Amino acid sequence: MKMNSERKTALRHELISLLAIGGLIAMPALAMDPYPGQSSQVTAAYQFTGRVDGVVLAKDMIIIHDRVYTIAATVPVHEGKNLVSRNVLHKGMKLGFKLASGGANSTITEVWVLARR
Repeated sequence: MKMNSERKTALRHELISLLAIGGLIAMPALAMDPYPGQSSQVTAAYQFTGRVDGVVLAKDMIIIHDRVYTIAATVPVHEGKNLVSRNVLHKGMKLGFKLASGGANSTITEVWVLARR
């Protein structure tokens, strides 16, 4: 199901409001060092790492370090040497991820599962 940008923006604002009400404050994601223990070939592939705070796949959204990102239904999710469905993503996972370049759009374009918990 495709959503227009106005609908995505409205859903993003709705989710941010819900998080603020729940006591969470959205803040910019921080660029962090690659997850220790990963091979250099893997760590060079992602830009950021973070722990998942929540996942709302029905709205194509994931929250990492208190920041809301859009995540497409077809986003490649790497777990070890396998590509898996984004449905494996859940709260508490440690991820590596890439963001789309340019603009204010925080869209995750690729994900690496670094740790299940």
